Amino acid sequence: MYVATQRPWIGQQEELQGQTKKLTEYGMQLLEKQRLRAYYGVMEKQFTKYVKDAIKSPEQTGHALIKTLETRLDNLTYRMGGFASSIRQARQMVVHGHILVNGKKDKYTILFSRCWR
Repeated sequence: MYVATQRPWIGQQEELQGQTKKLTEYGMQLLEKQRLRAYYGVMEKQFTKYVKDAIKSPEQTGHALIKTLETRLDNLTYRMGGFASSIRQARQMVVHGHILVNGKKDKYTILFSRCWR
């Protein structure tokens, strides 16, 4: 004769699947940072530099950070020029030297923001 053992965690797992955990303040900030980094295709070290520059600026930190990210050459190629169908494609065009700045090839995506300052 077979006797089934009780497994109390089975019911608990079904209950937990419907619940969502509330994010902490740190969790929300981390999620936003990851979203920005993924959207603009920026590495952690470069993003940290942008954040430090944004903190030093007289503007609000968030606005200064977005302004810096939006004035990158790859982003301007995507948004204003309409030369690329995605930010990644625009970045590739910049890195491969297909975009000219003042009549010269430049592969650095941050150059355009330096020109505007």
